Amino acid sequence: MATQKSSGEPKRVTVDEASALVLEVRCIKPYERNPRRSKNPEYDRIKDSIRANGLDQPLVVTQRPQATDYIVHAGGNTRLLVLKELLDETGHARFARVPCLFRPWRRESDVLLAHLRENDLRGNLTFIDKARALQDARQLLGEEMGLKTVSIRRLEVELSKVGYRISRSSICRMVYAVETLLELIPQALFSASYATIALFCAGVIIIQLFIRIPMPSIEEKEGHKRPARFVLTRPVFLVAVLCAMIAYGTMNLLMTATPLAMNHSGMAFGDTAIVIQWHIVGMFAPSFFTGSLIHRFGVLKIMFIGALALVGCALVALNGQLYAHFLFGLVLLGIGWNFLYIGGTTLLTEVYLPAEKGVIQGINEFMVFSATAFTALSSGYLHHTLGWQTLNRYTIPLVCFAGCIIVLLGWQLRYRRAQVA
Repeated sequence: MATQKSSGEPKRVTVDEASALVLEVRCIKPYERNPRRSKNPEYDRIKDSIRANGLDQPLVVTQRPQATDYIVHAGGNTRLLVLKELLDETGHARFARVPCLFRPWRRESDVLLAHLRENDLRGNLTFIDKARALQDARQLLGEEMGLKTVSIRRLEVELSKVGYRISRSSICRMVYAVETLLELIPQALFSASYATIALFCAGVIIIQLFIRIPMPSIEEKEGHKRPARFVLTRPVFLVAVLCAMIAYGTMNLLMTATPLAMNHSGMAFGDTAIVIQWHIVGMFAPSFFTGSLIHRFGVLKIMFIGALALVGCALVALNGQLYAHFLFGLVLLGIGWNFLYIGGTTLLTEVYLPAEKGVIQGINEFMVFSATAFTALSSGYLHHTLGWQTLNRYTIPLVCFAGCIIVLLGWQLRYRRAQVA
C-alpha cells in the first residue's frame, strides 16, 4: 500500500489500490448525495471530541474521473464539516491536514451505497432519508446498467452484491414512501403553522370589530392643503421615504435569502428556524424603547444607528457562513430595520399638515411596500445568480447612501436653526 502526502492544490491520484494520504481539509468536499439530509444529532458531541482529541480514524475519500478535488467515500461527512468549522474558528494547523484512506473510483452508485451502508450501520438515519437514498441508488443503477427502470427484485440483488442486504418488502415500503407519501409530508409538516396563522388572522378580525376608530377631524378633512409637489420635493420627505424603502427592502431581501443560504451551507431546517426566530426578536423587541430613544437622542441619530446595524449585518455575512454568522447577522438585520424604518416613518410625520396626512402616508406606504414586493420576488433569483456573500456586498452601498442622506439632512437642519437663531 502506497503512502502519499498532499499539500497545496489537489492532484489526480492514479493508483488502483487503497492508499494512505494526508490531505488539506479544504481539498475535500462532502458527498453531495449524502443520504443524511438533516443535521447529525451527534454533531456537537463529535465536534467536542475532535476539538479535544483530533480525528480518531482517517477519512475515507475517493476522486471522480478527471476531477482534482476529493470527496468523502463512505461516511465521514459530519467529521469533515466539523474539521472545516474548527479550522475556520481556530485557524489551528492540526485541523488543516487530515489522514485519509483513498479508495479508487468505481462508479457513482457504489459511493452512494457506501454512504448509505455506513449511516445505516450507525443506526441514526431516518426512514425517509434512507428511502430517498435508496431511490437515488435505484436511479443511478438504472443509468449505469442502461436500463430505463430497475425492478424491485433486481434492486434487491444489486444491493446484496455490494453487501447491503435489505428485504424486498422493505424496499417496497420505501419506494412507496418516496413516490407517494413524500409529496404530502411538507404539507403535513407545515399544516399546523398555517392553521395557527389562520387563527391569528381570525382573532385580529374579531378584535377589530370592537375597536372604535375616531372619525377624521374637521381640520383633517377641510384644513389647508399645500400642492403635492411642494411636499413631495422637500428633503425631509425624500429622506424619510428613501430610508424606509431601503430599510424594508434590505431587510426583506436578506431575510428571504437566508433560508436558501443556510440550506446551501448544509444546515438543518431547525437551525434556520432558530435564526429566523431571533431575527424576528431583533425586529420587534426594540420597539418597546425605540420611541423613547428617538425622543431622547433625536430621530436622525437613531436612523443612522439603524443604517450602521444593517451594514454590520452585511459585514458579518462577508466574514463567513457558519451558524453563528447567520444568527448574529440576522439579529443585527432586525435591529437595523427597526431603527431605520421606525425612524423614517417618525420623520415623515414632520413633513405634512393634518389635511395632507392621508395622501402623504398613502404615497409613503405605496413606495415602501413596492420595494418590499420587488425584493421578495427577486431575492431567490439574486441569491441563485450572485450568491449569499455577493448579495450582502451589494446592499452595503445602498445602506451607506441612506446613512449619507441622513447626515446631509442633519447638517441642513442644523444650518437652518443656526440662521434662525
